[in-house]
Amino acid sequence: MNNLEITAYKAFVAHRKAFDTWENGNIDKVWLDDNKNICIKYTSGKWWHYSVSQSGDWMWW
Repeated sequence: MNNLEITAYKAFVAHRKAFDTWENGNIDKVWLDDNKNICIKYTSGKWWHYSVSQSGDWMWW
């Protein structure tokens, strides 16, 4: 795994942990957007942007 994949996996774990039931599957594709936010597409077809807040918490939108 490269650094982007490792960081994406950490984002995925935090996002998945926020739900009682995770229905989006596993990571399908990872990339950086123009603002250098990590984007993750899941096997469900849904995708989110991710970044870390100043307090160190993962955020997604």
